[in-house]
Amino acid sequence: MNEGYYDIHCHILPHVDDGSKSVDMSRDMIQIAYDNGIRHIVLTPHYMIGRFELTREEIYQKYQEFVAVMQEEFPDMEFLFGREIFFGEEVSEMLQEGVISTMNDTDYALVEFHPSASASYIAESLYKVENSGLTPILAHIERYPDLFQNVKMIEQIIESGAYVQVNASSVAGRLGNGVKRQILKLMKKDLVHFVATDAHSNHNRTPELGECIKVITKKLGEDYVERYLIENPEKMLRNEFI
Repeated sequence: MNEGYYDIHCHILPHVDDGSKSVDMSRDMIQIAYDNGIRHIVLTPHYMIGRFELTREEIYQKYQEFVAVMQEEFPDMEFLFGREIFFGEEVSEMLQEGVISTMNDTDYALVEFHPSASASYIAESLYKVENSGLTPILAHIERYPDLFQNVKMIEQIIESGAYVQVNASSVAGRLGNGVKRQILKLMKKDLVHFVATDAHSNHNRTPELGECIKVITKKLGEDYVERYLIENPEKMLRNEFI
């Protein structure tokens, strides 16, 4: 296994969602990721009913073609297959039937919601995913204000079996110091499991970790960096409990 950090949430596969617009953009994104110490990228194109609906087979074929090219150019990088799934009532059944991809064909599924979703709706929805036999990873929890400020509810969803991901840019302060402070508070309470870039391009939402790592190291220590960017991703991708 290559050394280096894992990025478990990245929209680097071109022409499939609102992420990379071209192979050249993807190449630039991979170079940025590489320069930031990332050596393992889970490609997580959006699945959203009514907007991004490519089937598992269609997406996987595009992934294979893309990786065949990029693996030659970046032999030190590992490219894994996943999906970011916008929750809808049909999603649990589709996941159970294998219609939508999980993370590296594990029991883990990366799930997102509309920013206006209530804490109770998110909790109930994650429970439905768990009832379908899968383990949800809640994407960028800081984007759901109603849940993000409700520490007790976050504790409950984690106790019920869900995991939590935050974006590196949010840790670095992109969404403001208030969000940054709340993320650090959750980290201190062990209510965060993954940090990922959620990168969408080579110029705005890029796969950078540098500033995020500085913040975590300064406030919490290097052990937390290892946990969020290496240890937990490795366990998840091996389909182990975290």
